[in-house]
Amino acid sequence: MIFDNRIEAGKLLANRVDQFLKMELPNEKNNVVVIGLPRGGVQVALEVARKLACPLDILVSKKLNFPDKPDLVVGAVSSDGVMVLNTELPTNRVWKRYVENQKKELSKQTREAESCIYKFANRKPSSLENKIVIVVDDGLDTGMTATAALRTVRQRGAKMVYLAVPIMSEESIDFMNLHYDGVITVSVSEYLVSVDKHYVDFSKTTEDAVLDAMRESLSFVA
Repeated sequence: MIFDNRIEAGKLLANRVDQFLKMELPNEKNNVVVIGLPRGGVQVALEVARKLACPLDILVSKKLNFPDKPDLVVGAVSSDGVMVLNTELPTNRVWKRYVENQKKELSKQTREAESCIYKFANRKPSSLENKIVIVVDDGLDTGMTATAALRTVRQRGAKMVYLAVPIMSEESIDFMNLHYDGVITVSVSEYLVSVDKHYVDFSKTTEDAVLDAMRESLSFVA
């Protein structure tokens, strides 16, 4: 499936999420928090939050790349220091040292980035304690960053955690199925080479667009 842009993808996904919640969790409407994964996932998440009339939060998670191979993703680290790794990685001492150093550095980067976004949006993170949390991205291929985010949300006390994306691969569904209570998507691809191939316009989301989305979402809540 091809989406015009993240806004269209978000609206289609929002309808799916809304239908899912009405059928599966009809009494939890006022207990939902939507979390967008910066940056592109935030534009999609904004439409979901708009449909559900609930807050839009963010959670920063960065990819961990194989040394000297920036295109080879082997894991991810969230702002809470939650790390996800490919299970087929080396186990020698040099590799373990590299992973530990990366975990410290990426934890610091993601924590600072998340703090700055909330500061400039003049927002505070919503409490996730006993909440129904919908984690949204613009698409998933490996699913590493989303998995780190899902685990982080769980650690922050969420009652139930759902993953919502417009397009994802069958592989990522299998990889992530232990980390969510349910998955909501518009389209599943058997072989997802690249998320951007499923968008006509996949231009980079700016930091200002992320901040504007978070501020705008405040108007959705009654």
